[in-house]
Amino acid sequence: MYKGFTLIEAVLVLTIVSGLMLFGYYQVDYAQQRAESRFWQALDLTWRQAQMATWDSDDYLDFRFYQHELLVWQNGKIVRSLPYPRSIICNVKKTKSVIVSNQGVIQPTKVILITQQGVHYEISWGFNWGTYKITPEPAGVYHR
Repeated sequence: MYKGFTLIEAVLVLTIVSGLMLFGYYQVDYAQQRAESRFWQALDLTWRQAQMATWDSDDYLDFRFYQHELLVWQNGKIVRSLPYPRSIICNVKKTKSVIVSNQGVIQPTKVILITQQGVHYEISWGFNWGTYKITPEPAGVYHR
């Protein structure tokens, strides 16, 4: 008697393992897309809340973009932290700062966020009072 696997058994095991790996790959990709979508939605919500908070006060909020997270400062204290998903990194050598007050965006600027897939998202401020634009528009930010 020979010891070992037959060709049919080996092909069956390889088919099952390949199917599981393929399923896992798509689940990881979907999880990254959901994490990116939640980040963009949180950024939009945080920006709108900052606009409302500074609308009728003399306070200002400072959005500081670091390489791996966005920190929102108010009166020298961190009031919100938005870590980027693992698939996104901010392309900055030094911290980029966007300041919003009741006068609008004090310091017009651009920030570039890069995904692992190589997509460059450019966020631009300074069009009108507190408006911003993301180019290209991320999927899942605005529900239409």
